[in-house]
Amino acid sequence: MTTAVADQYGRFETLNYWQRERLPELGVSPSARLVWFVLWGRANKDGEVRISYEQIAYETGWSRRHCMDCVKELITNEVIKIHRRGNSAKKANTYALQVVPRKKR
Repeated sequence: MTTAVADQYGRFETLNYWQRERLPELGVSPSARLVWFVLWGRANKDGEVRISYEQIAYETGWSRRHCMDCVKELITNEVIKIHRRGNSAKKANTYALQVVPRKKR
């Protein structure tokens, strides 16, 4: 994730900032935070990650449906956005992690 925060601080400081301050400030549930952590751990240097709901479910140990709800929550809170949509032919969605999501209104 190439952000001003990530460049100014190390990767762990960035992670602590998001997990302890930014995500709770936005009202993101603990379940969605874990899904965000999975996405963040797989993101490339541009903050993009291509992952399927099945992969998220495998890494979290939750159902596919619950993971879909968590991803929807992250999109609603503008923490991630869908960069490229997947399809039913084994192509997963590509998500972009937001640098600094907007505050809730």
